[in-house]
Amino acid sequence: MAAKITVLGGSSPFTAGLVEALRSARVPPAALWLHGRDTGALDAMRLHGEARLGPLGWTARSTTALVEALEDADLVVHQVRYGGLEGRAEGERLAQAHGLPADETLGPAALLAAIQATPALIALADTARRTCPGAWIVNLTNPLSIATAVLARAGLRAVGLCELPVATFRHACARLGVDPAQASFRYTGLNHRGFLVELRAGGRDRLADLARALGQGDLDGITAADIEATGALPLKYFRLLRSGAATHATTHAAPPTTHAAPPTTHAAPPTPQAAPPTTQTGRAAYLTWLRGRILDEIQRAPGVAPPSLSGRVMEWYPLAVVPFLEALHAADGRVEVVDLLAADGIVREVQARVLPDRLDPLPEPPLGHPARAARAAPWLQAFAAQERAALDAALAPDRARIEAALLADPLVPGPAVAPLTEALSRAANAAHARPT
Repeated sequence: MAAKITVLGGSSPFTAGLVEALRSARVPPAALWLHGRDTGALDAMRLHGEARLGPLGWTARSTTALVEALEDADLVVHQVRYGGLEGRAEGERLAQAHGLPADETLGPAALLAAIQATPALIALADTARRTCPGAWIVNLTNPLSIATAVLARAGLRAVGLCELPVATFRHACARLGVDPAQASFRYTGLNHRGFLVELRAGGRDRLADLARALGQGDLDGITAADIEATGALPLKYFRLLRSGAATHATTHAAPPTTHAAPPTTHAAPPTPQAAPPTTQTGRAAYLTWLRGRILDEIQRAPGVAPPSLSGRVMEWYPLAVVPFLEALHAADGRVEVVDLLAADGIVREVQARVLPDRLDPLPEPPLGHPARAARAAPWLQAFAAQERAALDAALAPDRARIEAALLADPLVPGPAVAPLTEALSRAANAAHARPT
């Protein structure tokens, strides 16, 4: 009998990215169930799934009934955007009002998203425990670590997946002129706040070579000075965190001590070449426009990969979701990067051996020479403390916990804490009064 793979948030036209990734997945054909609330888009995505995956032996079904979607599922891809893109726009406005990065994975926008999503996540977990208690719950919803923690703490077999560590490894190999298949890496940290502490090729660690290769340039915004300052290769979001930490230091207790200088500009992430035909600004506005364009293309030609998919990089499907599915099927203990609930109660991003019934984390990698370890360790400790405070605020969003989470956040300067606490407290009251 074919496995049942359910996609929550399956009415999103961006699900076409998953469909394309599944076409090359080395797994047996399965029954793909798409769940969503937008019936028109949901039907279009079902027809698209049938057209693209049907010739490969897959089936595609859709439903607006959550219980039907989850019942007897073997694996659930959770990609629901709670509050929709309107909610993301609200987070962007909140962050931008205080001159902070408008990112749904870090900073006040991420905390807002976590607070608003948690009641619905808890309700979802209750339904999943009754309908598919043994299923793998693959979480893609941001903020990924907090959403994964809520689901895992509710008793689900939840794992978060993010492509960024693997993508960073591949980009580094390209800069070094090394075949990724002939290289390896060790990684530690939290989602979007981690470090490649080793990059081995040719029998030796190549991080120092990478720093030299970068010269005065950068790798996804990470400079040679960042590698020297941390003794590791940080993920690209470190450029925001080290800049925010410099501001944080002037208004809070001192952040981790490194020699990384903040950048002279705060460049936004690259904008796709296709620009929305509107005067609206912000990532949410762009994604709203792109979503409509992709849906229109799918409705016009369901059997063709929508050309506008190229307007958004969605590497989490081919670099994280598909490798995880392939690892489960292979049952050979291959290693993937996963986000797992740790013994200390927060979700950490680790390398783990993937088996059909469990994930076995690898031992925590050493941070290299003690001098190198002294540079990265304080950052990891600060990230963990902030994650713990943010999770506490998401689970019980009273004013004191929200304030504590903001105070622990290296992106948030002291003067912004009070007004952000007020705004997030109001949002928490609204979210917890809203029926799930």
